[in-house]
Amino acid sequence: IFDFSYSQAEKIIALGPSMKKILLEKVKYKSSVEIIFNWAVGNSKIIRGEENYLMKKLDCKENFNLIYSGNLGQAHDEITLMKGFELAFLKSSRLKLIFFSRGTGISYVKKFAAKKTLKNNIIVKDLVDNEILPYSMGIASFGIVSIKKDCLGYVLPSKLAGYLSRGIPVIYIGPK
Repeated sequence: IFDFSYSQAEKIIALGPSMKKILLEKVKYKSSVEIIFNWAVGNSKIIRGEENYLMKKLDCKENFNLIYSGNLGQAHDEITLMKGFELAFLKSSRLKLIFFSRGTGISYVKKFAAKKTLKNNIIVKDLVDNEILPYSMGIASFGIVSIKKDCLGYVLPSKLAGYLSRGIPVIYIGPK
């Protein structure tokens, strides 16, 4: 399927070196694979402290806030993320895990949080509009990125670029 599909393409676009490497292994027409870098779009400003209305609304002012912003789909590792948060929560009840997300993994997150004593420390919200990003990103102590082992190179999480462009430190869950 790869050879036929890609032999018909004028150009093959990879979103980074890992994706290009996988494509080059699968495609006979290697010279047609080009990299474009996916830099997260949106307002890169962040609003922290008293000016950020989400701090009070989500009751996270006095906490260490871990943010997952973006798709939590089939390529992302929600199981390791939730188990890791549960273990970290045992060390500090001031942790909050806040999702601004959609995707297939959100139902697991909601079920996990509901069954545990963590329900007050895990918040799940829908994706936010561009004008809300300075506020949602502004509550982050850390941003979280996760990739399942077998998906490395097939996906490039834009959330990583979004966090880094705003100076938010990142916790990465996934393969090297």
